[in-house]
Order: sequence, then structure tokens, then C-alpha cells
Amino acid sequence: MDMDAAPYVLLFQFRRADWAREHEYASFLRTTQLPRENLIAVDVMHAAPDLEQVRGAAGIIIGGSPLSVFEEVPHLDEVTLALKLARLLGIPILGVCFGAQLLAHVWEGRVQRTESAVHEFGTFEVELNATAGLPERFLAQCAHQDLITELPWTALPLARSARCPLQAFVFVECEIYGVQFHPERNKAEYLERLAWKRSRGEDVAEIDAIEAALQEAPLAELIIRNFIERIVCAHKNGCGLVPGKSSP
Repeated sequence: MDMDAAPYVLLFQFRRADWAREHEYASFLRTTQLPRENLIAVDVMHAAPDLEQVRGAAGIIIGGSPLSVFEEVPHLDEVTLALKLARLLGIPILGVCFGAQLLAHVWEGRVQRTESAVHEFGTFEVELNATAGLPERFLAQCAHQDLITELPWTALPLARSARCPLQAFVFVECEIYGVQFHPERNKAEYLERLAWKRSRGEDVAEIDAIEAALQEAPLAELIIRNFIERIVCAHKNGCGLVPGKSSP
């Protein structure tokens, strides 16, 4: 690993299907606005994270998954070690949906499966508990059955929704964030994912209902951009991570 190379962000992916993994990567590539060579996909379903690669990262994003953290997650012990190493080194981390649940799980919070009445699939309003460069209320794309019901003792809640009391959180005194919704996903990308699910024979009536209620959620997407510009680039002092920024 060339430690003098331009800094990069690791994207930990927990997707079984190639299409879903590639689609997720494309969404994060669009919303981070990073060059492709600076957003490194780590397919955790097939291999454990490389700790040397973690040490050289400017930031880490943990994506979504059909898995639950209380199921058998591939390479969970190695992923836990990688995340704890990143925290020790002060590397910023953003967990998205399953990624947020994984952060809570690793640091002894609680995650549980919910009743169908409180599942969130589609576009929902999120309300901030604290300022985060966004309005107090904004729309976000959601797709989850599991909920974080108890945060690690070192984390503070940042946002909620009518069905989900812990939509976002931050760890105290370190740059680790979790969001239960999908800020990387726009309406068009959600529709593509639903079309893929329909092609696989999943519940068409449920998919139709989600499609009919989808809305654009551009403000939620700013969370990804803010994480890169305000957190990751501050950690690495810019260092050419974002197009238009020059190396020192």
C-alpha cells in the first residue's frame, strides 16, 4: 500500500447480489462526488477488510444490507476490528442504514426487528434534534425493517421520524456518525432498485405502493457531501479528495 498516494475513502459493502452492490457503489460515487479511484469498494461479503488499507483511509462509509446485525454477518469479527482501529486512529466513519445499526452493535447498543406497522420503505420526513447544516425537517429515502432501540453510551441522537426514534446519531468526541435512512439514494435510484426487486419476483403489490409514494429527497443527500467536505477533508486537510481542491 502506497501511503503517499492521494487519500481515499473506503466503502464497506454487505450486498449479496452483484447488481445491488454495483448500484450502491454508483449511488455513493454520485453523492460523494469523489473520483472513482478515491472511493474504494470493500466487498465484505467475500473478504475481510485489509487493516493496512484501513490505516491509510481518509474516511470509511458503511453501506446498507439485507442482513441483520444479529444474524450471521460475514467477517463480523474482522470488520469490528477494522472499525475499532479506525476509531483509535481518528478516521471518520459514516454508517448508513445497516451500517448505522452495525456501529451501534459494535459498541454495545441494541438493534431489533420491528413489527411491520413501523417498517419504513419509501420517502419519510425526518426531524433533526440538533443543527447539522440542514433544515429542522427534511425528506429522506428509507428502507429498513430493523431499528436501533438503544444507542451506545458514547453516542447522542441527532434525528428521529414518526416511526423511527433514532434516525441519526453521533459518537461523542470522535467523528463517527450513523443515519438510519439512505442519503445516498435519490428517487430515480430507488425506482431502479424497486424494478430490480420486481424482476426477482418480490411482492409486487408492496413495490407498487412504495413507488406511488416516493418523492425526491435532495436535502438528505447533502449529508453525504457534508461528511466528505466537512469531516473527511478536515481530517486529511483536503488532500485532493474532492475535485477542485488542490493538494497542499
